[in-house]
Amino acid sequence: MEPQDKNQEDINISQYKMVSQYYSIGDSINKFIIVYILFKLSFLSGKTLILVKDVDSIYKMKIFLERIGIKSFSIYNPEDPKNLKYYVLTIFNTGMIKTIISTH
Repeated sequence: MEPQDKNQEDINISQYKMVSQYYSIGDSINKFIIVYILFKLSFLSGKTLILVKDVDSIYKMKIFLERIGIKSFSIYNPEDPKNLKYYVLTIFNTGMIKTIISTH
């Protein structure tokens, strides 16, 4: 029984080491289509960080995610007060939210 538990532990550790990265350049319509496909076909697993070009794009992405039914996300706005930024990053790191939207 012990080797089976050890094997399961190795699988769990290796899942955390895998990082997927998607990058898209183009108009905003195509980017929203790509985000929709990634979420709806479950290509994304674990935590997700979506980087957009400006603060206006953050809120456009927020509305888009709400419309497609993604509920576990938060906004990291660099213009927000320091305490709010710390709170958002803390709940992201603890796994309470799966997706964070921010500028780069």
